[in-house]
Amino acid sequence: MTTLLPTPGVSAAVGRQIAVLRAGIELLSRVGDAAALYLTVSPAYAPRFPLSLHVQVTPGTAAEADLDTAKLAGIRAVAAILDGTLTASVDGPDWLILEVTGVTVAGVRVEIYTYLGDPEVIAAARALCADLDTSADR
Repeated sequence: MTTLLPTPGVSAAVGRQIAVLRAGIELLSRVGDAAALYLTVSPAYAPRFPLSLHVQVTPGTAAEADLDTAKLAGIRAVAAILDGTLTASVDGPDWLILEVTGVTVAGVRVEIYTYLGDPEVIAAARALCADLDTSADR
């Protein structure tokens, strides 16, 4: 459960958004320069929707040929730093969405993902996720 610090003059819904922003700041301070991140804070929905911070791992300043390689390296670094689990959440015919699951920062659920389209990088990511699934069974 997220502990909201009282913010005078704002509604509970806006207070929830503020909590997500605080979680984003903490996330950025923990990840640092290990990955280029794009953070999205949802609008202040009703309390029945869970608080979450959406984080896309981007290629940062990588060269055009290395975009997916940079995203794969970034999401692996984020998973390690935040002690999350790297999974292939959606596996299309010529693309892959990788996700880091099981991450909560400052009481806020964090959804971390990246899209891959390069066939060689996708193959490496699939193999990595298969190795992680296999090692979890040992």
